[in-house]
Amino acid sequence: MLTMESEDTPFMELKIFSNEIRRELVRVIGESGSISFSMLKDELVLTDGRLYFHLKKIDNYIEKDEQNYYRLNEEGKRIVFQLFHEKDTLIKDKELETEEDKSINFLKFIAPSGMFYYLLGTKVRSFIELHILLLVICWLFGVTNSRFSPIESIFGGGAIVNSLISFAHWYVYLGIISLILWIRKVKFNYFEITISVLTGLIPYILYLIPVGILSLVGVIIPQWGTILLTILFIICKLWSTLLIAQGITITTKRQNYESILIAASLILLDYIYLLITV
Repeated sequence: MLTMESEDTPFMELKIFSNEIRRELVRVIGESGSISFSMLKDELVLTDGRLYFHLKKIDNYIEKDEQNYYRLNEEGKRIVFQLFHEKDTLIKDKELETEEDKSINFLKFIAPSGMFYYLLGTKVRSFIELHILLLVICWLFGVTNSRFSPIESIFGGGAIVNSLISFAHWYVYLGIISLILWIRKVKFNYFEITISVLTGLIPYILYLIPVGILSLVGVIIPQWGTILLTILFIICKLWSTLLIAQGITITTKRQNYESILIAASLILLDYIYLLITV
């Protein structure tokens, strides 16, 4: 008796390898035995982000050796045999799907996947750049005497204290997401999850620009101005959550709804504190 998984597997493989770039990827890796990321990029003339995207799509068919080179695993060897050696190939001439990001379309307008593929294609550089952005944003939260989270009210004020707490807060977020993924037995890469979480910093630039200008000029903000800034902050917080959710979706292959629930746990952390203290 066929299980649901065994029925779905041929269809999923058909969908994955309907893309010509992915067929070329497994062919080149198979012929090379093992090959580095940069060599693959040169061979197929792809950008870092585009190559990373397609490698993530076929990661069930490849593995890395001791030199961190890509090679086919047993499933990958089977696919290459079916694609290029059997008479009845897995893929027909007509491709079933040409849009490479069709499977990740729920958040693409507010959390563009292309940005993540660019960042994840250069993980070390992106890791450093996002931490520089983290330092800048935390410093701005500190000097404008605004708070990233109500939890910061536990501590005394001051630019340095607020900045440090804001910085630590993002690592608390990272720890919570990592813990949830670990509990759910989801495989994830530390660099990729860190990058996914820290992309959530980007929307706060929109909030900090007007707050920073008002703080620099020393204008007393009227009540209606405070309300507008609060609304802007809430929008940034929601947008940040959706960005983090998109990163989780891409790096761990979770469904969009599941990624949103995981990312929303970060907002829940803040408001549990509010309920306790109010």
